[in-house]
Amino acid sequence: MPTVSELNGATATTNSRYINDPNLKPEKSWTTELTAEKDLGNALLRLTFFTENVHDSLYAQTNFDPAANSNISRVQNVARIQTNGVELALSGNDLIRKGLDLSGSVTYADSRIKDNAGFVSTPGDTIGKVQPRVPVWRATALASYRIDPQWTTTFGIDNLNNYKYWNFHPYPQRSYAAEMRFDL
Repeated sequence: MPTVSELNGATATTNSRYINDPNLKPEKSWTTELTAEKDLGNALLRLTFFTENVHDSLYAQTNFDPAANSNISRVQNVARIQTNGVELALSGNDLIRKGLDLSGSVTYADSRIKDNAGFVSTPGDTIGKVQPRVPVWRATALASYRIDPQWTTTFGIDNLNNYKYWNFHPYPQRSYAAEMRFDL
């Protein structure tokens, strides 16, 4: 769903303008997944194939207007974006040694603009292009170690390959997480 500011808010500065659009439509998507899992005893291996077909995708686009000598930005509906991909994930307990849990995944996504007649420099110039800010490859890793029944330490890396991407809002590039936990 478009936000209130995307529908009704407009701003202007010396060299840029944001134009609202009260006619924005909500996104509609058809998503399909096919998953195969293999139980490896103390680990689970998962392979997932996925496809997502989004109509009226909400997307911010900016063009330079030479007449106004400024950038003009607006959120608009991109008629159709299709993403196809595969993810391989592994999650295991007591791997290598007792108390060591490991998990990780690697994802490949081919996300392309299939139809976009909107606010672009040349109509049709984005057709077939890779969707910006959606990484082709993405990987994560997480390790937890149970020191004893009460103490656990965890370390993880999200976005191992350090790509800029977004999903409703921008994500940081590579990020790290560390935790020391005590259970009563």
